[in-house]
Amino acid sequence: MSKQRKRRHDQVEENPSYQENVASIGPRPGPKASNKGGQDGHIETLMAKFSAKTRTTKEIEATVPGEPKYSVETWLPSSFDYYPSIKHKATELRHQGKLADALKLLRDFEKFLLSGDVALLPNDAEGVIDVDAQEEQPERWKWQVNCGEDGWKDFDQNANDIVEAALAQGKETVEFPGFRGAPYTLHFELLLQTNLRSGYSRPVRRHKL
Repeated sequence: MSKQRKRRHDQVEENPSYQENVASIGPRPGPKASNKGGQDGHIETLMAKFSAKTRTTKEIEATVPGEPKYSVETWLPSSFDYYPSIKHKATELRHQGKLADALKLLRDFEKFLLSGDVALLPNDAEGVIDVDAQEEQPERWKWQVNCGEDGWKDFDQNANDIVEAALAQGKETVEFPGFRGAPYTLHFELLLQTNLRSGYSRPVRRHKL
């Protein structure tokens, strides 16, 4: 090992966060104590860890004075979403029965995530890692209103966000600003929107994009 790679290696090992992550996984088996069952268990744990997505929430300002903010939940991408080639290579090695190689790849990947040192990654994987992977998009829905002969028309984004947040909260109805800022209410069970000024109602639907 070169002096530069050894220095990077020592820095990663001294990182408190890395020590905590390793402790959560359990002790590493030594050369004599390791076995296929133990290695496969560690591989399974690391694969699950790097496949895990993080939940996050987006707050939406209420359009009606005095009303609380709405929250919409979404998910951030996993480590494997950003670096799919590592997952593919580890899976391939595992299927080939090369558990020690798969485990080393995943442990080096873990160190790379903590330190950012690309020297920890295998040479044949560096050039194919998708470092510009985009955040995985959650399921998207668009509310639409039936405008008769004009067909189904989309809600504007603000109204759509308000309605989606209310649906996620389990509400039966929700008030939102509609056409030209007029106040509307939407009844989820009846799938109707009603103009609170005119009393006129139209059918609505939730369309998956």
